[in-house]
Amino acid sequence: MEQRGLILAAGNPARQDDGLGPAAAAALEDLNGVIVDCGYQFNVEDAGAVATSSWVVFIDAFVGEGDDPWRLEPVTAAESAGYTSHAVAPPQVVALADEIYGANVPAFTLGIRGYSFEMFEEGLTQ
Repeated sequence: MEQRGLILAAGNPARQDDGLGPAAAAALEDLNGVIVDCGYQFNVEDAGAVATSSWVVFIDAFVGEGDDPWRLEPVTAAESAGYTSHAVAPPQVVALADEIYGANVPAFTLGIRGYSFEMFEEGLTQ
């Protein structure tokens, strides 16, 4: 089976800049050799897709200090793959892929700086 890269994006377009993940996914969906998937949050089910990929990038909006408009960081698997029935952080998804499928996949997070996360306001800020 041919492995491909995987982009997993998360966010809610109805909360202004929380929609940066889905916007990035839409912009990247036609890349050759890459599978792009997007949802409101990362889930335990994402571990299966991670396990069959040659690499994964998790994309989400972030609020933080500094001037950088984005940040790319490696993901280290969590020591425990513990999770809740709702959102799962990228280190937990990577840990689940390893624990369940024996997959050690290079993983990164791409955070895109957001400024406004108001509820029920669509559209990204400038």
